[in-house]
Amino acid sequence: MAGGQDARRVRELEEMCMLLERALLIQEKRVWSQAQLRLLDEGLYKGKASAEEKQRTRDHLESNLRVSKEVLDRLALELGYESPTVRKLVDRDGHAELPRALEGALDRVDAREREAGLAHMRSMFRELTLRHDPFLGEVQEQVREDMALQAGFSALL
Repeated sequence: MAGGQDARRVRELEEMCMLLERALLIQEKRVWSQAQLRLLDEGLYKGKASAEEKQRTRDHLESNLRVSKEVLDRLALELGYESPTVRKLVDRDGHAELPRALEGALDRVDAREREAGLAHMRSMFRELTLRHDPFLGEVQEQVREDMALQAGFSALL
């Protein structure tokens, strides 16, 4: 029986890895499209192209961004990230009374993220950060130790 459970768990993990890889690839597509749009606006991309060609390129890049947002939302839901709200950072159990000013600030952050199409990606990274907080703390301690070591070496030279 344990072998069947192990095999099922391995399949679940493989599927989760595949979904995360897809999310990463789609996010890279978004970043690339945003960068290309910025370059197009600055005249550094397709600088000698006709106005129609530039518009077709713009339409294509904007379509990339819209579709990427939809795909990321779907992938995030498949991965179990149903609540993209930033409130999870300050209210992990969902029951805390938050000051009105803080609620307003959190609402504005959520609105900006939804508008930018980043709500689920940010949620995924927030949850991963919370889940791996001890590990990240250890890494940061290693960074501090490395900086101290490098400063010591520099002082000796």
